[in-house]
Amino acid sequence: MHELMTAESVAEQLAVTVKTLAKWRHFGTGPRYIKLGGNGRCNAVRYRRSDIEEWIDAQAVSTRWLEEHAVRHDR
Repeated sequence: MHELMTAESVAEQLAVTVKTLAKWRHFGTGPRYIKLGGNGRCNAVRYRRSDIEEWIDAQAVSTRWLEEHAVRHDR
């Protein structure tokens, strides 16, 4: 069984606000999430710990990549 986390616990782990998580959900830029419940407006949002860990790993940026794709301001 997957370990499910609340938005509050994910926000704390990522050092962001719950409101930021809601914005990320709206724009589709944050970690994957699950909506529990029916079609009503009170669906509970939960996150799988494994999805959070995968999302964090996907945020890693290689320094080498940055150097190769850096915008040159001295031109």
